[in-house]
Amino acid sequence: MKEPPSDISSSILRLRALAAGGCERRVIEDRLAELTEANAETQRALQRLSEDATPSGFVHDLQREMIEILGGRCSAQFKVQQNILSGGVIFADGDFVSGDSFSGIRDSDIPSWSRIVANPRPTVLTLQDHSELIHGLTVNFMKERDFSWLVNFPLFISGKPAWILAVLGDAPAHLTGANLDRFAALSRHLTLALQLNHMHAEASRNELARTIAEERTRVARDVHDTLAQGFAAIRMRLQAAQRESRYRDTPQAIRNQIEASLDISSSHLVYARQSIHRLRAESTEDFRLDEALKLTMAQMVSNIPLVSRVQLPTSPIPNATALELLRIAQEALINAAKHSEASRIIFNVSPGEGDGIMITIADHGKGFDPDKPSDGFGLIGMQERASRIQAQLTIASEPGVGTEVVVVWNPQSKLAANP
Repeated sequence: MKEPPSDISSSILRLRALAAGGCERRVIEDRLAELTEANAETQRALQRLSEDATPSGFVHDLQREMIEILGGRCSAQFKVQQNILSGGVIFADGDFVSGDSFSGIRDSDIPSWSRIVANPRPTVLTLQDHSELIHGLTVNFMKERDFSWLVNFPLFISGKPAWILAVLGDAPAHLTGANLDRFAALSRHLTLALQLNHMHAEASRNELARTIAEERTRVARDVHDTLAQGFAAIRMRLQAAQRESRYRDTPQAIRNQIEASLDISSSHLVYARQSIHRLRAESTEDFRLDEALKLTMAQMVSNIPLVSRVQLPTSPIPNATALELLRIAQEALINAAKHSEASRIIFNVSPGEGDGIMITIADHGKGFDPDKPSDGFGLIGMQERASRIQAQLTIASEPGVGTEVVVVWNPQSKLAANP
């Protein structure tokens, strides 16, 4: 797609001069009309931006006008990342909505993909004449809502398609060449607005992540300064009482109570240190999931034989996703070490399908009945974390046999989180 002139007004003046001289008058007049309309669209876009300087408001105004230009009834927008399309319906029945979502669609699965990205103008497809060029999910969507046509147009960043805008409708009266050109002209402004909106959202997420990391560090410091040190002090006093009881005529019942209290304080000191470790695993640029998992195994499983293998996929896992996977693995390891009475724990991390990852924690312990309600929050927390990153979590257990926890995350499946 050719880029518009850097100075549209100057181009219009030059073309008017050429037209006055009779140089290919019809061609120049047509081009002049196009540039004049593009200039008007630019002025309107700048006016909208001055009235609503928020990125999201500007995006909505542009999208609404583009839909109205084509007389569309519905619009969908898809983000393109690593040849995967994720998005859904953004406008229907005259207003913006959060409706049907289509995620994990490969560009190669769209029959008309090469035609869409190569076409300098919006690609118009009708259900009657081009159904074989439309993705099956879209065909079903159009039939359910009595839509007869579809217009696709890619929005490029650095020469690569970053978004695909689709407009659907039932009356093709507005699908004229002039309207399609206006639609394409506005898309340039929409591309910039979407990129600014994306950068604004990313900055907000990064700021939130920093705030959460700082708070986790503060809580970890408080836990260390209060609970951990308190349990350590209690343990030292109990050890002193235990030594003293050996040289005095202390009843056996009291010595047993001291022994039991010492065991409890020791266990809670371990749990406090484990909590500190989990809280301090912050989301930083140099965070490495493989190193964090190995550190977790070394610190949380010390009294049970452990068979482990850690191999990550070649493609990097987003930090937010990696941290949730780490938390799930930590909880599973704590449960195995604390409750299972296992003779052995197997910990395996391997690449999954589509640059995904699979983590398996299995123990040969006493197991439990998954159908019985649990008083703890560990299993619920694992399910919630898996849900946040759209991963599959399977917990299989049988009394007397053991427990197996498997978490699978795949960024390219239909379960993958939207960008």
